[in-house]
Amino acid sequence: MLDDIKLTCKKSDPLYRQLENEICRRVKEGELKPGDKLPSERTLCCLLDISRMTVHRALDNLVQAGLLEKEQGSGTYVASGSQDKSISPLVILSKQMEELGYKLNTEIKEWQEQKANKKIAEKLEIEEGSKVYSFIRLREVAGEPLLLEKIIIPAKMAPDLNKKFSPSNSLYNILREEYQLALKRAEAEVRAVSFDSRNSSDKKIITALKLADGELALYFDQLTYLTDGRPFEWNRAYYAQTNHIFKLRFDSSLNGEIQLGRDDC
Repeated sequence: MLDDIKLTCKKSDPLYRQLENEICRRVKEGELKPGDKLPSERTLCCLLDISRMTVHRALDNLVQAGLLEKEQGSGTYVASGSQDKSISPLVILSKQMEELGYKLNTEIKEWQEQKANKKIAEKLEIEEGSKVYSFIRLREVAGEPLLLEKIIIPAKMAPDLNKKFSPSNSLYNILREEYQLALKRAEAEVRAVSFDSRNSSDKKIITALKLADGELALYFDQLTYLTDGRPFEWNRAYYAQTNHIFKLRFDSSLNGEIQLGRDDC
């Protein structure tokens, strides 16, 4: 299994990305099925003649995307339901911006525990009045704002998350490593929105994203699900599109992953 993969430094894609693509393709085509165990990282290093770091990065990215699952002391497996996978555009946007050489800085603007109102309860399929974590974070690139996100997570799924989460750590890494929660898919509605500084809520967004009054931004309304089908994160994000211009390419070989490239025009 996977011993016939051919990787080459002559291709434009880095080796870890080539390995990701091959694993994704084999899952999509049914060669790798949900529950199949992958060779160990050490074995893959020997089979493919690549470094342990390269193998680890490829597998870790696919675990974050929900295609693979790691079981401590057991190994890495193809995730159940992985053939019906879709990946969060916000996750891919952030990850691939870093791969393009941009350093993402994260600032937590607000963090609170609150009781779920009717709308939150319906979105996250929890009881009205149950405790949730709600926080707002700003993500910047080279000192310019990129994303302003308001994220809500049921507290019962991640007890004491407020003590374990920090701006320097990936939220999904913490959920996976501390709570053994794995991402399966995300559903997002995206639309362009404008803001009016006379509205107090709009004014906060305008200030955080350094927008002009009436300027457009992209709005993501995203719900992310665990591998068992439960919704665990409601993310409403505003993307300051005027500060950062990119080309997006959807690659079917990656089951919907967004490929990001800089637009130098």
